[in-house]
Amino acid sequence: MENIIFCGGCGTFISANEISAGKASKINNIYYCQKCSSGTQSAPARPASVPQASRPGGIQASPTAMPPKQPVQAARPAAVPVQPRPNPVAPTAKQPIPATSASRPQAQKPLPAKPTVPEGQIRAVTPAGPPARPAVGQAKPSPLHQTQKAAHPQPPPRPAQTSRLRPAVKEEDIEEEAVPSRHHFGQAKTAKGGIKKIYLIAGAAAVIIIVVIMIITSMSNAANQKAEETRQKTLKGYFSEIKDAENDYPNEPQKVIDQIKKRADALKGTAYEKDIDEMERNAKARIEIADKIKELEKPVDTAEEVDKRLKDISALKSNPAVNDSLGSKLKGLLSDFTKQKKKLAEEEKKAREGQEAAEKKAYEDFKTKVEGLKNKKEWKAMLRECDVLLGRPNTLQYQEEVDKIKEEAKTALEEQQEKTKKRKEWQILNDDISKWDRNGDSKSEIYVDEDKILLKNPNSSANRGAITTITNNNEKDGWKDFTLTIEFKVLSGALDISLRGGLQVLNYQGFQYQIFTGIPVKFPRSFKDEWQKYTIEVKGKKLTISGTGLPEPAISDIPEGSGEIGINVKGGDNIIVKELKVKVIE
Repeated sequence: MENIIFCGGCGTFISANEISAGKASKINNIYYCQKCSSGTQSAPARPASVPQASRPGGIQASPTAMPPKQPVQAARPAAVPVQPRPNPVAPTAKQPIPATSASRPQAQKPLPAKPTVPEGQIRAVTPAGPPARPAVGQAKPSPLHQTQKAAHPQPPPRPAQTSRLRPAVKEEDIEEEAVPSRHHFGQAKTAKGGIKKIYLIAGAAAVIIIVVIMIITSMSNAANQKAEETRQKTLKGYFSEIKDAENDYPNEPQKVIDQIKKRADALKGTAYEKDIDEMERNAKARIEIADKIKELEKPVDTAEEVDKRLKDISALKSNPAVNDSLGSKLKGLLSDFTKQKKKLAEEEKKAREGQEAAEKKAYEDFKTKVEGLKNKKEWKAMLRECDVLLGRPNTLQYQEEVDKIKEEAKTALEEQQEKTKKRKEWQILNDDISKWDRNGDSKSEIYVDEDKILLKNPNSSANRGAITTITNNNEKDGWKDFTLTIEFKVLSGALDISLRGGLQVLNYQGFQYQIFTGIPVKFPRSFKDEWQKYTIEVKGKKLTISGTGLPEPAISDIPEGSGEIGINVKGGDNIIVKELKVKVIE
């Protein structure tokens, strides 16, 4: 819908054709008809009340001018009203002074829905004129020098739409003196000046209020800033106290903890909270480290314990809570234990060398001793010596050789034990000659060589000899009924054996002699250097001999009783006895 345009001077309707034909001019966004713009229009008469039905579009027409008493309602307030550019031709006294926007209050202009001039057409623009001389009356607007193209007639506005240039005013709000005249122009100007003063006073008051608020705010901010600076200075001082305590008492972390607890509430929630928490953790850690250092200072003796101490010290040194004081202590401990480790290593080396020498000597002694036990057929003692040697430290190097010796002794012991089992039936007399008791000439010899008994007497006289008696397990009663088996070889002389005999003391020419009396055993004559074997049985009153050179057993009567077995070794005898054993007849 097109806007309805009225003249800003007389209030008459201005059509689009008049605007396009250049019969109307536009000054300060206000259109004036040709008469008002040329200065020939007389003062407008008071507008009559127009019935509602006669108005185009049923819209109440706006008055040509607002009453002087009505305050100015402009789209934007201006501190100083804009004066219109004066006309180069000064108006005469007879010429009426057209009412302009500066001479009366300017109505609020709502934004048009569509432009007054169609798109693509040029509006009329009043060129700037030369500066005007002072005039008594209001300057007349200059005529238009550029014509505008006529716009198409616009349809009447809707009831709710008002003019773009003049606000819609209800009929009951229009006063009788709404249109200013020459008689009221001065009063309107005076009212506008009062409004201007009101605006100036209000603006100054607003500026003062704003300045006061800014000053108060600045003072408040300064006070707050000063308070904050004081607070930060105090917090920094608290934190410095804690740092000083940490530096002053490096060996007393508990004092640092006490100082932190004293200032913890004040520093809580500040930038120092994280730092003091870390300082407290480090102080507690230093207390634990100090306790561990006291344990580490205790002396140790072995290399294993020293190595463990060195590892513990290295672990403590890497702890970030260790300060210079604790680090110095740990460094000293590390140096001491390192020296001790070196000393222990040297001592261990010397001890190892000495032990190796001792073990070597012990092995040499072992070998000598084992050889002697082996000659004596003391197999059990050999096994014991092997176990003793292997039980010594650092003797595993001899393990293989000792195992061979043990195996040999074990085999020999098993054979010996097997022979011992047989002795339940047969007592091997040449197995243990400790049971043989020699009497007589001390020059007679009897010993065992390679499981053989050597009977020898180097005397030149055959009458001089030594009786070797064998008892029944050294029992005084001696032998009674038994079977004797003997295998021997006569190298020189002869073998003389007596049974059920005993020693008797004889006095001859004032001398006492011990002689062995018993039942003699006569062996058949045999060649020398030949092995002979005989079985002799003594039971009750009978003596039976069988063996080499006897086709049949020889039986003879003997007295009953018990006694010893005697072997007489005379001068010149050299006999080897391979086997001599006895079986008791129950």
